Formats: sequence, structure tokens, C-alpha cells
Amino acid sequence: MLVRKPLRGKLVFAGAPGRSRGRLEWRDPRVDALIDSYVEWREECDAVEAAYERWVESERPGRDLSYAAYRASVDREEKAATVYELASIRLVGTAGGTREQF
Repeated sequence: MLVRKPLRGKLVFAGAPGRSRGRLEWRDPRVDALIDSYVEWREECDAVEAAYERWVESERPGRDLSYAAYRASVDREEKAATVYELASIRLVGTAGGTREQF
């Protein structure tokens, strides 16, 4: 199936080879941004968990470095969560939603 990302909410063709080319889909780039930011946030959550385990299991000589790596992963996860939040506000906010709904 051929699917191309639209630029700023334009119509895009989405069809499988050998099928009719008459079907067009409307894709909202805000939905793509929301999904992408969610996936990024979940990956950072996994990274925090792994860094925490490395820190807890680390030996005394490398504990400070392991803790610094853990803190850096927490910072990245926090930034990814903010991007996800903003993407959801952009999508819901245009449909009459408010930030307080979250």
C-alpha cells in the first residue's frame, strides 16, 4: 500500500498496487504528530527504566556515572512528554477541547 505523508493537510493517494487509483484519503498531520510523539515518549520511558536498572545494579566505582546517565534519561523523557502533551493539545484544542480536560 502506497501512503505518503501529506504536507499541511493536503489530499494524498493511498492505494495498493493493482487496485483502483480513485481512492483519496484526508490525513491530518496533527494526528501523525501525536502518534509520533507518543511513540517517542514511550521509547524514552523504556530508556528511563533501563537506565534506572543499570544505576541500581552498578558497582561503587561507576555509580556516579550511572546516576548521571539515569538523570539524563529522565530529562529526555520529560521533554518527550512535553512534546506529546503539546501535540495532544494541538489536536484536541482545535476540536473545542481545553487543556484542563487532560
